[in-house]
Amino acid sequence: MEPALEYVRRIEQGYNSGEQKWESTLATDLDDLELPTKLEEYKSTLKLVTIVNDNGYGGLRIIYGQLRPKHEGTEDSFYQPFYIRLRSNYQYRIGVT
Repeated sequence: MEPALEYVRRIEQGYNSGEQKWESTLATDLDDLELPTKLEEYKSTLKLVTIVNDNGYGGLRIIYGQLRPKHEGTEDSFYQPFYIRLRSNYQYRIGVT
């Protein structure tokens, strides 16, 4: 799976000490972007709320995801753009920076 451009922002501290809660939204404002068929069909983007360790290790733990209106996948001053590749599981300690 290729990495996708996501707009990411920190929401708040996580549930436990040393964690942060992040929100990431799949970008929909690029000219050459090809969204998955279902997202195009529903004219939507995908928003994920995740937990990340402060030290950057442990990957993203997805709390929930939801379809949002396509216009929410545009860059604004509250989000930072990052390319993110989602994996169902991993065997190596890949840091989040």
